[in-house]
Parts: sequence; C-alpha cells; structure tokens
Amino acid sequence: MTATRIQRPSATATIAAGYGLRPGDVAHFQLHDVLLGVASTEYPVIAAGQVVGRRCKYTPAYAARGMKYQTLSPAPHYPLYNADALTPGCVAYLLAGEPDVWVACQAGLIPVCFLMGEGCVPALGVRLLAERRPALVVIVYDLDPAGYHGADKACHALRAAGLAAEIRTLPAWVGHKGDVADAYRGLRYDDAALRRLLDSLPRREPASPPPSVAGAWPVRGKPGAGVFARVKAQADIVRLARRLTPLHANHDESRYTGRCPFHDDHNPSFVVWPATEDRPGRFCCRPCGLQGDAIELMRLALERGL
Repeated sequence: MTATRIQRPSATATIAAGYGLRPGDVAHFQLHDVLLGVASTEYPVIAAGQVVGRRCKYTPAYAARGMKYQTLSPAPHYPLYNADALTPGCVAYLLAGEPDVWVACQAGLIPVCFLMGEGCVPALGVRLLAERRPALVVIVYDLDPAGYHGADKACHALRAAGLAAEIRTLPAWVGHKGDVADAYRGLRYDDAALRRLLDSLPRREPASPPPSVAGAWPVRGKPGAGVFARVKAQADIVRLARRLTPLHANHDESRYTGRCPFHDDHNPSFVVWPATEDRPGRFCCRPCGLQGDAIELMRLALERGL
C-alpha cells in the first residue's frame, strides 16, 4: 500500500492570499516559506540595500493564538521597515505593521512601520525617518485604543524631530482593531480605492503629551551616573516581570516564561532570565521583538501605563 503524502499549503501563499498580495509584491519584499515549528513566511529587513535583520510572520491560524511575528535576527535591531523606499520630499505613511506596508506599497504609496509595535516609538526609528527628510509623515494606525495612543506618541516624537506629521483615522467600517490591510480587503484589493481612502481620511491633532520624564535618569558622565548602573545591578527582574504577568519557572529556576504583557499573547512567549554573578537579568519576547534588562522592562511598563 502506498502512503499518501498530505501536501500542506504554502504559508507565504496563504498570507499573500489573505492580504491580496500579487506575485510582484511578494517578490519585492522577498517573502518566502520557512518552518519554525509551524509554517510561517520569512522576509528580510533591508537598509541601504543591505539585509540588517530577518523577521517572520505566522499564518492566520497561529496568529489567532497570539503568535503573529518573530524576530529572527534581533541584534542589531533595526527598528524601521521599508526605510529604503523613503526619498527626500516624499509623503510617507507610517503604518501599524508589515502587512499594512505590503498592501500600501502594492497600492503605489510609500509606507514604513516601526518594528516594535504601535505602543513603542523607537528613538532610532524616528531619527532614521528624519534623516530621509520626507515632506510629510501620515500616521494611520489601528482603529483601537492602542492605535489611538500609539499614533499620538508617534506624532509628538516626529514633530519633536522636526518632521511634519499628521494623524488620520480609519473609518468605522474596518471594525475594531481594523488596520490598513483590513481596509484594503474591504475595498476588494483595489489599489486606487485604497489611495483615495487614505487621502480622504479625517485628520486629528494628537492629545497633549504626558509630562516629560527627561532627566529622570542620570546620563553617563554627569553627576549621579552611577545610580543607573546600581539600579540595573540591584533590580530583581523576575519580581518586576511578575508585577506585569504571571510567570512559571523551569526546573532549576534559571528561566521563567509567561504571556507577554506588551501584546495580545495567547501562547506564552515572554521569557525572563534572572541575574547571575556574571550577567544582569534579561527579558525577551520574540513575537513582538522586545528585549532588554530590568531598566528597559521598567521603561516599557511605564511608557504603556502598565
């Protein structure tokens, strides 16, 4: 008797079909299948024509469980996706994630996104945007509270860097948590219709920024700089992390895992390593690309109001 081999559908083909991506766009962003325990599609992060990192996106079946993305090359972490598309004087669209970038590029726009989630505005990402001198940055984030507040933070940061920036709000028909890719799907993958929609979206001003915490941490070389190092050395990162999410230890308590407090995580992907004699404690979440020490964990928690 001959065994029948079950042919699994291509993860890249599944994702491309879900977003209405044509072969040219798939090739442009170099989307290709990779097996990381589950089927997913991998793509490079490119800057100045060089691959500076790699990311992967899981198929919708796994994304529904919270496994949306994974950073395959986290160091050095380059925080701006599709940066090479930017040219001086262009109108750039700052969107919520890579799929939004894919569909907006296919529609003939110049889109980018930060690779650390809507709630995080990386200083390096802002600087990279500013260096490319777009005439205007249009921010279109998800239609939910995280997208609303994330757009406010991004707008304030971009304007502080000397860029012209404005926020545009997606229509209610995209649904709660809807994004540009959902709008494209709702428009039946019509490129011209997506361009018209994004151009006609209502503008809004960002809410007043929160009180600045600049100067709260001593800068290296200034009086009190040693406080920063002492806090990092003395902070119990496991205790800090447990204030944000329940953690479970492995057999020798050398590693703790739990659901990530910074994204909708249904499959525990948040890992914490306690400090040892030769290294400080660290945390990492591969799906959302966040990692760092106790200071970075505190910064992210404060930034997101956790």
